[in-house]
Amino acid sequence: MLFDGIPAPLLYAQDNQINAIVPWELKPGGSGDLPEPFVYTNIVIERNGIANSPVPAFVAAAEPGIFRLDSEPYGQGAILIQDGTVNSKKNPARRGSVISIFATGTGPLTPVPGDGEIVADARRRGAIVVEVVFHPQLEAEVLYAGAAPTLVAGLSCESLQGSAR
Repeated sequence: MLFDGIPAPLLYAQDNQINAIVPWELKPGGSGDLPEPFVYTNIVIERNGIANSPVPAFVAAAEPGIFRLDSEPYGQGAILIQDGTVNSKKNPARRGSVISIFATGTGPLTPVPGDGEIVADARRRGAIVVEVVFHPQLEAEVLYAGAAPTLVAGLSCESLQGSAR
């Protein structure tokens, strides 16, 4: 898979699905002819030396999304309590505790990792663009936002400490 001719690290591929990490070199304002915020890249998939026609795709600086533990549209989010258990209605985080939210699309990291790099020291890979929204009755402090340790760069983890008003 290529984004504007830049190879993308593949995580998974089968006939009807490809999971890839968008290369860090790809920036909003790529090869598109439209002014921002309408910027596109051309995606080309090659298989056995045969390439498809380019498919345009929108390029954004960040488009955050929380991973889910299942494939349901509104399934349980990949959110852990500080003891490592899943945060849920049956196992809620306690007031003042820390939760970790596993997400994607939080934007560039600094310093920029290599494409497909496994993050060994996440403390050195902070997110540049992060926006956290809470229910009006809750407050939380972002303790960390950046690369998820021991996972491929492109997967993010936000750690928050919260309390009710």
